[in-house]
Amino acid sequence: MKKVVLVLVLSLAVVANANLYISVNGVVNPPDSTITITPSTWIVLGVGESDQVQPGPFALGLSMGPGSLDVSRMVTQQGVTAVLADNAIAAEALGLQNPFISMEVANAQIGMLVNEVNFHCDGPGDVTLALVDKDGIVVDTQVIHQIPEPITVVLLGLGGLFLRRRIA
Repeated sequence: MKKVVLVLVLSLAVVANANLYISVNGVVNPPDSTITITPSTWIVLGVGESDQVQPGPFALGLSMGPGSLDVSRMVTQQGVTAVLADNAIAAEALGLQNPFISMEVANAQIGMLVNEVNFHCDGPGDVTLALVDKDGIVVDTQVIHQIPEPITVVLLGLGGLFLRRRIA
């Protein structure tokens, strides 16, 4: 019975924050979706809301995978403060890697709260971005899957053909 109550409480907390979302290159993908990029690609992230969000702190960061955030061109809506936080204890409590973007929403309008956050994959593997509230509850996630650049695939294919020809 206690587990059922806990699940209901957590699900209500997630529903209460379900209006926040992560956008990639200005496109709002379905929650928990995956996008595919080449390793050398930079993408632009944003955090928006589709309904009036409750005031409070939120954070956007990597929950796993190699990547980096660049906030040098970051734009925030009036009533929102956002900074690149470098606090390993807070990152661990939120389930994010260090550093991450810490956001404080005072009284914002519906739309993009934070925009122009540049993201770059720093190595092979999938990267998971997470938007979390102050209690570490995940509001939205975005998985970024890297594929090799086309020239790399061509070179690997030519190398394989060369090896096959040489062995035969």
